Amino acid sequence: MSRPFPATDSCELEQVLIPAPLTVPADALLGQAIAQINRHGQNSSGAETDPSDRSILVVENARLIGILTPLQILRAIANHGDWQRLVVAEILSGEIAALRSGEFNGLTALKLMQEKGVAELPVLRDDGTILGIISLKHLLGSLQLPTDGDPPKCSAASRKPDEIQEMAFSRDEILSQNHPQFPPDLVRQGYAEALNAQLRQRTTQLRAQVEQAQLLATVAQRIRSSLELEQILDASMSGAKLLLGADRVLVYQFDADMSGTIVAESVESQWLPLLNAKIEDSFFKTSAADKFRRGCKRAVANVDRVPLSDCHRRLLRGFQAQAYLVVPITIGSQLWGLLVAHQCSGPRDWQPHDLELLDHLAVQLAIAIQQARAFEQVQRELKERQQIEASLRRAYQQLTFHVENTPLAALEWNWQLRVQRWSGQAERIFGWRASEVLGKAWTEWPLVWEEDLPQLQAAARRLLNGSEPRNLCQARTYTKTGEIRYCEWYNSVLRDETDQVISVLSLVQDMSDRHQAEQKIREQAALLDVATDAIMVCDASDRITYWNHGAEKLYGWSAAEAIGHTVTQLIRQTLPEPAIQIWQSLTAQGEWQGELEQVTRAGKTAIVESRWALVQENPSAPSVLIVNTDITERKQLESQFLRAQRLESIGTLASGIAHDLNNILTPILAGTQLLQRRVPESDRHAQELLEIVEMNVHRGAALVKQVLSFSRGMAGERTALSLQPLIAEVTQIIRETFPKAIALASDIAPDLWLIRGDGTQLHQVLMNLCVNGRDAMPEGGQLGIKAENCLINDQDAQRELEARVGPYVKISVRDTGVGIPAEQLERIFEPFFTTKEPGKGTGLGLSTVLGIVKSHGGFVRVKSTLAQGSEFQVYLPAMPRSAIPAIAPKQELRQGQGELILVVDDEINVTQMAAATLKSFGYRAMVAQNGQEAIALYQEHQGEIGVVVMDNMMPGISGVTAMRALRQLNAQVKIIAVSGLYGKQQMTAMSEAGVIAFLSKPYSTEALLQAVAKALT
Repeated sequence: MSRPFPATDSCELEQVLIPAPLTVPADALLGQAIAQINRHGQNSSGAETDPSDRSILVVENARLIGILTPLQILRAIANHGDWQRLVVAEILSGEIAALRSGEFNGLTALKLMQEKGVAELPVLRDDGTILGIISLKHLLGSLQLPTDGDPPKCSAASRKPDEIQEMAFSRDEILSQNHPQFPPDLVRQGYAEALNAQLRQRTTQLRAQVEQAQLLATVAQRIRSSLELEQILDASMSGAKLLLGADRVLVYQFDADMSGTIVAESVESQWLPLLNAKIEDSFFKTSAADKFRRGCKRAVANVDRVPLSDCHRRLLRGFQAQAYLVVPITIGSQLWGLLVAHQCSGPRDWQPHDLELLDHLAVQLAIAIQQARAFEQVQRELKERQQIEASLRRAYQQLTFHVENTPLAALEWNWQLRVQRWSGQAERIFGWRASEVLGKAWTEWPLVWEEDLPQLQAAARRLLNGSEPRNLCQARTYTKTGEIRYCEWYNSVLRDETDQVISVLSLVQDMSDRHQAEQKIREQAALLDVATDAIMVCDASDRITYWNHGAEKLYGWSAAEAIGHTVTQLIRQTLPEPAIQIWQSLTAQGEWQGELEQVTRAGKTAIVESRWALVQENPSAPSVLIVNTDITERKQLESQFLRAQRLESIGTLASGIAHDLNNILTPILAGTQLLQRRVPESDRHAQELLEIVEMNVHRGAALVKQVLSFSRGMAGERTALSLQPLIAEVTQIIRETFPKAIALASDIAPDLWLIRGDGTQLHQVLMNLCVNGRDAMPEGGQLGIKAENCLINDQDAQRELEARVGPYVKISVRDTGVGIPAEQLERIFEPFFTTKEPGKGTGLGLSTVLGIVKSHGGFVRVKSTLAQGSEFQVYLPAMPRSAIPAIAPKQELRQGQGELILVVDDEINVTQMAAATLKSFGYRAMVAQNGQEAIALYQEHQGEIGVVVMDNMMPGISGVTAMRALRQLNAQVKIIAVSGLYGKQQMTAMSEAGVIAFLSKPYSTEALLQAVAKALT
């Protein structure tokens, strides 16, 4: 029996075997495997091949343990976010399909590949090692089936392998076994034709599948070649529509609420476009979504023949869909969307490979979307990085600009403290160029002054050992020229994430000018401490920040005690300017000036001239400079001056009154003395009356003189003085002027020693002490005055600083008043200190007493007991007996010899009594009422007039002017001046006018006659 078809195919193993298959070890990572695929993408001739068509052989110890297909790789990438780190052995599945080299023939290999559904088949040696791999594409192109004539060359896809194997039987067997009723020739001829037709049809189908696979690979390559999501979706849709022959292919992307949007579409022109349509379908919000998440796929051949919800059916009708395919697009474990194919022209029986193709595209699309997302993330990160780099460049440029233009020198050191940056300002401050110091340690050239180097090194060590992140120190430095600069070093350390030192930065500020300024300020501060003014500085919260030595002396608080406290805590204002007014003035004008009465720490009242100035060097923290000048003594002097002015005004008034009183008393005194001469001595009653009149005239004259002395502040002459008359006069005034409830007792030693003193001042001492005693007894009491001689011995002199050993006259003034508290005894002699109510004392009485007594060489003692009274003891040095002048004997009054005397006074009574007195003693008298009349009379009787007795105070021409006129008429004129009270200037002026003697009104007959007699001799 002949066999027209040979039993073996003509395909040799060497023709289809790929000897160098792609292999990876079982423990390799998927990312490494894919990278190896990409590197293996070039064949031996350099022609580019599609790596996706190649399976990877997984080996362990040179033995094949599995095959990793492209679809397995795609699913692993789609389902695992961190797929690069997957181990290849973990994703292998299924049994190994392989062929031994000794068992190879083309049909057997083809059948095995179809059974296992693989496109590549490993070929093993007999010992199990890998010989190579067979590609389905190469195998189909190499297989041929011979015929009786010219055997057709066809693809192995013309029949199934088992059918092709049947063809190997002889035609005789076929005819005899299967078709006995037909003649063999006829049967053989019909069978050959049918077989050839089937082979042609199957070859066409397989070629279409191969072309479809190639198109799918092209679409996949286009998807993977783009990183733009829009391009990826467009390529996917157009390719999927072409592969499936569908009317529409679209991608539906889910939102968080399972609504969604059609984000990509490829549709035939006759059907409704749906791109960007927003979909709200409850179908996806039910369990359908969970099924899609689990990987469920859906193929519907006719939408009218499957159960659907009304909403979903309306949606499909709106889409014009008659049949559809749906596969999920999952990224990791997340349902991203759906890949959908619509057949709009009518129902369609979808084939399994249609669904597989769409599922394969969905996997490719998921990978592409993931890659696009990653690309977008990379782009964003790249853009952010570029922005960060640009910001860093700008920051570096700005930092460099500021470092180079800052007045601070920037010095950067490495961890060994060697210079790695030296700014331009460093060159300007220190003089060294960067090229001269880079790489040097600061000990390698004379930068830091030797004495300050240890503290700078210690500061650097604290930075390097981590005990301080930054520090500040002061150190003197040298310049290149050897000049010493005073600098502040601001040091900081930069560390990396492992806490290792990267560098140390020193910002150095040249403080030489400030050092000089501070030195000057210290010198000025020393001057401020020398100043007597109290100078203080307060912040906006009234807290003291500066307190000079003058403030310490004035207020009693040390600087350490004062600084940090408020002014109001330390200094109480007794007569304050309202604080709000001071601050309003400071705010509006920046300064305030005025007088304040304050109380010091010791409770002493001080009057200050205060000047406030607002200092705004730092607008956010202004301060106030206060300069207080103690004007307490000045105010006291001003008070005394005002008092003196008042006394002067009183004195001016009193002078006029005294002039009139003296003019009244002068004729009374003269008349009384004339009457005493004319009344017989036997008329004792008349003589007594005249003595009373004379005594009262003298008393009135003394009173006028005392008033003038006090009011005009005239200092009397220091002469030998007996205190008995003085004390008697004071006691007389007290009895006449003090309240009758005060009983006066006096005890005056009869042999009281004389003193050298001013009677007027001592009169004031006694009066002040007695007045104080009176004021201490408002309800009455006893006031005692005692005068006695005493001797001060060594023991007494040691107890009293002002005392000297020797004789003293002691005057005691004692009262039974309220007494003086012990704590006030030491202050009673201070000016203006008083225990009396306001308006009832000046506080000057006792200070005046002490001053007068000390000026006389004496001292004062005080004894006081509360509720019992006080005693003031005045000690005045007694005169030595050798210094007491002898008492001159009383002279007889000289009788005149008819000499002519000119009496000039504006008071006619004075002139008449003076003329009568002169005539009674043998003189002739001529009178004038004013200066003009006196000049005229003298000019007329110049040869006769021996003496001119002229009043100094007259209306019209004054006495001095008239005296000068008379002297012009006669340089030898003899003038006796008369006045109620002589001042120093008046006496000098009258002496220059030729006055040879002075008489004080009211003058006695004796004084007038003695002066005239003396002038005539």
